[in-house]
Amino acid sequence: MNEELELRKRLQDSDPGINAPSLNESVVARAALSKKRRFTSFKVARLTMAAASLSIVGLAVTSVSLFQPVANEPLFSLAGSSQGAAMRNDASATMESSAIEPGGMSADSMIWPGFSYEYVAGDLSTETGSGKVYQAELEGNPIEIVRNLAEYFGIDQEPTLDEWATPEYPSYSVQLENTSLGIYFSGTGSWYYSSWNPDHYSCTSVTSSQDGEARIDEGCNPKSTPELIPSETDLIQQASGIFEDLGFKVDPASAAAWRSEWGASVTFPNIQNGINTGMDFYAGWDSRGDLNYLAGYSFRLVERGSFDTISAFDAVSRLSDGRWYGSAPSSYYENFAVAYDAPVTSEIAPAEDVAIEEPAVIDEEPGFDIGEPEIKELQIVRSEAVTLSVFDAAGNYWFVPGYLLYNQEGWFDSVISLEEGVIELPEPFDFDVRPAEIEPLG
Repeated sequence: MNEELELRKRLQDSDPGINAPSLNESVVARAALSKKRRFTSFKVARLTMAAASLSIVGLAVTSVSLFQPVANEPLFSLAGSSQGAAMRNDASATMESSAIEPGGMSADSMIWPGFSYEYVAGDLSTETGSGKVYQAELEGNPIEIVRNLAEYFGIDQEPTLDEWATPEYPSYSVQLENTSLGIYFSGTGSWYYSSWNPDHYSCTSVTSSQDGEARIDEGCNPKSTPELIPSETDLIQQASGIFEDLGFKVDPASAAAWRSEWGASVTFPNIQNGINTGMDFYAGWDSRGDLNYLAGYSFRLVERGSFDTISAFDAVSRLSDGRWYGSAPSSYYENFAVAYDAPVTSEIAPAEDVAIEEPAVIDEEPGFDIGEPEIKELQIVRSEAVTLSVFDAAGNYWFVPGYLLYNQEGWFDSVISLEEGVIELPEPFDFDVRPAEIEPLG
């Protein structure tokens, strides 16, 4: 062996990482997304001082040990109930808030129902597994996206920063008398175009009397001109062309069209990595067949690793916690009544049975209590593994593995199935909000 080869071999053998084990991709993903920690504790300082007295190789090995806890940090911090709602300033917010299943009330709008649920796991799988986590990563420049929208629709006006925008949640828009367009560049980067022509509406004035005073009611309704609205085939073709002209790819074959004498719309599912993100591209037309609404999103899904998941049986215990909730694709909410083929029976008392007829009494007597809640047992009889969407505390949008847990009533709860520690949960909140705990108004 010549001197050059011998030198190379000695250098290679002295590499402290030559026999280091390969890292799991989940560890790498967490380390890449983790915030830097300051190692200022007494224990770390003592280890650092000890490392200074070691050889170069020993120092390298010790450094790996010191920074290893960073890889064990959560992938992200899950948004709290009210925090997540504040972040959903895109079109999905309305869909998600209206799609809460029975018994799945959010903690920030809790109403005392007079009963609570006790969840019991039925014959469910006890097998654990794994699933991939994806993050929605914003694409493009928000100002340029709004500029392109304005140029496409012939609007000669520069987008401006909205007064409610913040550095963390920027938004830009163009506001005209009957037209507006803009973008919320956080989470999913939702953008929109909206316009209406008053000439397409018929407005009437009616004089009425209320409490002895004359009043004029003005109402504007679209004029019915169904002959001016394109066919469903033409609507899909027109909408596909508009989105592609703006630089957003949609699949005409997956489009759903709706048409009536009052208007029309076309929806394109936003599917990425085989996941229906629920962030649909949407186009709408008025009663005269003119485009009056357009909405879409500017993000791409980035895989953040594969992580271990708990079993469906163990996931049932998370239902009572409330912090493990994730949003299922809208198709499940639309069809959940027929997705379960068992007879649907409900023992939930009608709202009028527990309603308080005289709220003024509560105001005068804040200590009023309607008693302990009735416990209703819900047996979870079936589970389905799905991908759920959640917001983190910074307003980012994620897709995580989860379950739909169907009960004997026929509806379901959606719960995240990631093992504890992968994501950080928000602070616990109390579901037991009674009239006795509500402060009087005024």
